[in-house]
Amino acid sequence: MTKSVVVIGPYIGDLEQELFTFRPYARYITSIVEVHEVYISSHFNRSFMYDWVPESNFIPVFESLTREETKQHGYLHDDVTKMDYSQLIKHLKNKVKEMNSCTLEMEVYSPPYIKSTNTISIYQKEFTPIHFPKADISKDDYMVFIVDKSKEAREIYDTLRDSYDIIIIGNMTNGIEDENVLLKSTDYFSSGYTTMMNYINEAKMLVTNCSEWAVIGNMLGKNMVFWGNSCSQFKSTGVYGFNNKNSMSIDVNVSSIIPMIDYKYKNIE
Repeated sequence: MTKSVVVIGPYIGDLEQELFTFRPYARYITSIVEVHEVYISSHFNRSFMYDWVPESNFIPVFESLTREETKQHGYLHDDVTKMDYSQLIKHLKNKVKEMNSCTLEMEVYSPPYIKSTNTISIYQKEFTPIHFPKADISKDDYMVFIVDKSKEAREIYDTLRDSYDIIIIGNMTNGIEDENVLLKSTDYFSSGYTTMMNYINEAKMLVTNCSEWAVIGNMLGKNMVFWGNSCSQFKSTGVYGFNNKNSMSIDVNVSSIIPMIDYKYKNIE
């Protein structure tokens, strides 16, 4: 017997491009191919984002690449050359062969291992909701902050921290890391991302930059304030807005952001 399979990956880059590009590209490829099975390879701690394939068909990249989050930039990893990446593709293909005892007709779709992240058309992306294991946060009326490392983000947090119950979360690339409740946990790499999703989902409001976190907030339909330059694509009618009319955007002027957060939070029904 000959079995036809599609292999998508390996993806070794950051969360931003995983959400903006690799995940929706993988979903699109899955929807158009007519094969027996689809395999996807990415970071083990974000496997829940690929729930349209069986768990057994998700192949994690090397754990060391996942743990080095600060070395992930776009599609790339600082310690992996283009030649190294070719070897990762070869390793992935061999892994799929090992998982199957029959003859395979295999087609591989790998993200281009280059700095540019504009190589995959929006017409080759299919955005779908992210499903994740639910957990009890056991908190009420709290605000989640997931921000960058800018002095403005710290200033906003320092101004509001005494007025609201604020929880700082995010990954190793986000700011205010000294207050990040997840980075202090020994379970960060095993369950950190599913915990983040639950914190966001259960929060009364999300505060973030124009970033991948705003995309997640929009997918979940969250009450949200986000700021930054060129935020139009994250608004409700934008490509990453997903018709979320519960969000508000503003520029990077701190004196404007803080009143906006106050206003939004106090007017949530």
